[in-house]
Amino acid sequence: MSNLDSASLIVQAAIEYAGGLSAWKAKKRLQFTKAYTLFLESGEIEKQVLETHDYQYAPLKITIESEEDHQSLITVLENGQYRRFKGDSLLHVGEEALEKAINSATYVVSVPFNLLDEGTVLAYEGIQKMPNGQMAEVVRVSYGQASSDVWRYYFHPESKRVMANSVVTDGHTSFVENLSFERIGGILFFKKRKSWRIDRAGNFQYLRAEYNYDNYQLQ
Repeated sequence: MSNLDSASLIVQAAIEYAGGLSAWKAKKRLQFTKAYTLFLESGEIEKQVLETHDYQYAPLKITIESEEDHQSLITVLENGQYRRFKGDSLLHVGEEALEKAINSATYVVSVPFNLLDEGTVLAYEGIQKMPNGQMAEVVRVSYGQASSDVWRYYFHPESKRVMANSVVTDGHTSFVENLSFERIGGILFFKKRKSWRIDRAGNFQYLRAEYNYDNYQLQ
């Protein structure tokens, strides 16, 4: 069996464990809240944010409302256009920045279903010890010319549940643990996650972020 075949089979098994591709594609609307805290290397809180996500799929409309320092921002993708509002006022923000913000949010909540999307390059790296000491099957994920980021996904050796991921981007490496999950309508979603900065040897440097996903609604 080739390296690619092994990686694809693991991802397919992870998708089945998470509810199956048919169930994922059948959804019409997904809503949830996401609360996260960013930490500085000193351990001080950099910022705390509460987001409300509303994804409608036919036709596509993405709305992310964020609450930070008692200010509300709404980022919208509708009819192929990206916009951001503060209250009723349209903000002049570059489309590239808005597209990156929405793509980042939708990417995470779509794992593992999006790991077989067109343009995704998979490579099996065997069973390895993660930075947290647990063993996992590792699949490297890259996106060719679309992105220089290199992702690694860590799958439970038996169930193939996504245990964690790491990503090399912007000169640093992050390791994100998936600590708990919630199954809604048969689909497995992330519940609690922690993101750590790690060095090249895989040693923890400091806690960068804590994420809490809640109030899932699926149609």
